[in-house]
Amino acid sequence: MEIENLLEASEVASIIGIKKETLRSWRAKRVGPPFIKIQKTIRYNKDDLSEYLNEKAKGTTCTTK
Repeated sequence: MEIENLLEASEVASIIGIKKETLRSWRAKRVGPPFIKIQKTIRYNKDDLSEYLNEKAKGTTCTTK
């Protein structure tokens, strides 16, 4: 894993379109994208986030008229 592949929680929240507090709540509930804890620092791997978002997209349906 390369350090360039790691995102901060604020970046992930922005990408997903949620507040950082929501992301923190998800971590506490063990839901949301996988994260890495390095001492007191939380980071998200870009590849893991991409996989998480792709899985969530598969679970959605879109109907158009």
